[in-house]
Amino acid sequence: MSELEQVYKGVSKGISKKNNKKRLEIIEKYIKDLTPVFTPTIFIRYPFFVSTSTKKRKNEIFYTEERRDGTKVKWEIEARDYLPGEMEYKVWCWLLHRLSGVPKPLRDNFYIPYSLYKIAKFWNLDTDSKTLNLIKKAIENLRTTNLHIWIQPKGKYPTDLSFTMFAERGGRGDKINDEIMDKNVLFLSLTLIVLTNKGYVKPLNGKILKDLIDKNILSARLYENLGWRFYTSHRSKKIKFLYDDLIHRIGLSKKEYLSGAKRQLENANKWLIETKIIEGNPKWKRVKDTWCLTYEIGETLQLEVSNFSKGIEYRNTEKQLETFKPHSKLDDAMSIILEVIEVEGNSKKSYRYLVNKILQIYPDGMGVIYKAISTFNQEARVSDIKNPNGYLYSVLKKSIE
Repeated sequence: MSELEQVYKGVSKGISKKNNKKRLEIIEKYIKDLTPVFTPTIFIRYPFFVSTSTKKRKNEIFYTEERRDGTKVKWEIEARDYLPGEMEYKVWCWLLHRLSGVPKPLRDNFYIPYSLYKIAKFWNLDTDSKTLNLIKKAIENLRTTNLHIWIQPKGKYPTDLSFTMFAERGGRGDKINDEIMDKNVLFLSLTLIVLTNKGYVKPLNGKILKDLIDKNILSARLYENLGWRFYTSHRSKKIKFLYDDLIHRIGLSKKEYLSGAKRQLENANKWLIETKIIEGNPKWKRVKDTWCLTYEIGETLQLEVSNFSKGIEYRNTEKQLETFKPHSKLDDAMSIILEVIEVEGNSKKSYRYLVNKILQIYPDGMGVIYKAISTFNQEARVSDIKNPNGYLYSVLKKSIE
């Protein structure tokens, strides 16, 4: 048995698998009630890594909103020492990078092996004791920072959930200030495991995110916020932010004058333009006592969100196909579609599920499908459709939205 396996055995000893399974079931029920909050970009939509500036670090923050449908949401973060900041953000992004290559779903006792030295090298940081201590403290801060989410749909009882990102950790090997430096394991909290398995934690493009953090951490925070807004805005290429709200999310202090506000984001915007996340600098417009920034989304972010959306939709389709009952006209409808475009593999499964749903909803489902194909053919005659499969799929999908 390796040293790492011994560490895992030691930390996990006494953790009942039966109790874990029961806890997991309970958490899944709560998350189901909290679904309106848990978007794939939850840690971007609501502030978490807020201390990215040099301003005094606080130990708690809260965010509230009332949505158009009357649903009330509260999001609170309470840290034992101070709110997560730059180093915690780097540890989190390193974790997302590691998780991106792990098969899903994660087990209820899932853990990540780690070393302070390797995390430092991942970010091209010095590996002296000072830096390793900062990483150590960041991991501990993420383990002890509590998130509390409360939601109340209009006319219904509220539901709430409190959790931390990480659970237990253990180590064996050389030490730095009484903590193991090399052979460590970090257990994810059961809530974070559920969120990851359900696709509610959205890993952004790891290479781009790492490059942006290395160059300008604010550009990475802007990248996340642009990704969230683009993902939830029905892919509108123009994304708007109120200046006050944006700087609150990325942990900056408000500037009184427009010139100062522009300088505040100047370098971050430069890197976003270079990586084609945005097209050109944002347009600024005065709105009462603040400004409205309008960003035009670039091809890099458009492609990334498109691929992520397909992945989420495919996982949902796979689950729904478990109880799939094909309509009598499904094969006929798919034959018509396959005369227009070429579809295979996972895309074909998604098409079959969508077409089947149309046929079940509409008495004249075939007519709806013919109309979508007609729209597709008209567009193809006047423009070069770069993604024919995606375009026709989106036309068909609009009929059931």
